[in-house]
Amino acid sequence: MRHALCSIRVVVACVAIATMAASAQPPADTARSATERAVNEALAQHRSAEALARAKAWLDRAPGDAGMLALAARAAAQAGDQRVAAGYLKRAIEEGFTDFATIESGPDFAGLRRHESWAVVQEAMRAARARNEQGTLTGAEATKAVDAWRMRFTSGYRVFPDGVTNTILVTTQDPTSRSELMSMLAEMTQNQVGRLFGKGLAQPVAVIVASGADGEGDGLTASRAGRYEHGMRRLLTRDTGATLRHEFTHALHFAHMERVNQVHPIWLREGLATVFETYRTRDDGSFEFLPNERADAAMQLLATGAAPALRRLLTMPEDDFQKDGESTYPLVRSLMEYTASRGAVERLYAEAVAGFRDDPTCTRALERALGCSLEEIERAWAAWARERGTQGFSTDPTQPSIGVTTEDHPDGARIVRFVTKSAARDAGLRPGDVIVGVDSEPVRSVRELGVALTRSPRNETLAIRFRRGDSYSILAVRRRP
Repeated sequence: MRHALCSIRVVVACVAIATMAASAQPPADTARSATERAVNEALAQHRSAEALARAKAWLDRAPGDAGMLALAARAAAQAGDQRVAAGYLKRAIEEGFTDFATIESGPDFAGLRRHESWAVVQEAMRAARARNEQGTLTGAEATKAVDAWRMRFTSGYRVFPDGVTNTILVTTQDPTSRSELMSMLAEMTQNQVGRLFGKGLAQPVAVIVASGADGEGDGLTASRAGRYEHGMRRLLTRDTGATLRHEFTHALHFAHMERVNQVHPIWLREGLATVFETYRTRDDGSFEFLPNERADAAMQLLATGAAPALRRLLTMPEDDFQKDGESTYPLVRSLMEYTASRGAVERLYAEAVAGFRDDPTCTRALERALGCSLEEIERAWAAWARERGTQGFSTDPTQPSIGVTTEDHPDGARIVRFVTKSAARDAGLRPGDVIVGVDSEPVRSVRELGVALTRSPRNETLAIRFRRGDSYSILAVRRRP
């Protein structure tokens, strides 16, 4: 049985129209990231005139920036000027913007799709799709993302194209951890393509594993360890475990949504992404989804009645869903775990795709998959969560049971210091060693270390796999009470 154990920071995936670095110079790239954030903030607050003005100011400097052109189109559409929106979208598509699912089904351009100017956008998309079928679109967006990153961060990053997953990996990792990462992505692709999405990535995606503080100008923070930007085919992550699995599921899902011209509701997108944070593949190829620290948060919300009603959770506006992420993300993961316990995840997704035109919230798809009403599902889900009970995961950087304080590193949890009477120090570990496994479970972040230690509470002696420089070793660590 193959394992993909992980834990997760609360990650809010970027589902707004993503943008692209327009200049190779680091100062300009930083300015562009600031412009992108300002435009998106203005759009979120419906300050469309301000958003358009900021986007246009940037386009005066970089008129071929496909992502910023798409943001300008979004601002114009929000302001009700559909003719101008169509012009910006046409230019964006001609410059390489390919997030057609958002254009054709997303709420941002609902007014434009009813306007006579929609024909201009349709023709631009038809021409782009024809070029793609002829093989003339070969991953330019991902290549631009890679080039822009390497211009900004010149130390240590290397590039590894992978034809199996159709990704371009950018990382500072050593060969062993890099190989393990690429194998994990290949297994995820095989699993999700075979059971859910039918096909893998249609165009290459840049998978960038940020080291240290790199990526802060691109939206990565202490509480947001990753993001996927479909329009520019760029996935950023700070850890190669839960966060990467979360965002790579988004990449595969968005590729499928683009093929079927659908934009699924955020509860379904994040439900799938969060549930694949922690899973294992059974010998028959089916999924077993394992609880992580989100489970206790969901349990608390359901037990105290603080969770929103299920219908509200499934129909919540995207902005509200993301703002309440500390509640909504654990809840949709728990809901997806419950659905999986009934063997219905694959049926749910099939029903969502088949009935999307008449059921864009996918609420009826959930009812059909589980064979009962939302009200019955809500009661049964809450009872299932109560019966499972709390899991007691500890994801604190300091783990007293083995006596270490750690920090995130691209391939695991790096030891910063030891606590008093440290079992890890007594066993021979040193500051700077990177813990990459506990017993048979991989560890790719601080939180994964906590989850792995919690999963083996009865084991008095643990097999700790670690990296010291380029060498890997295993030590037996006798945990403290």
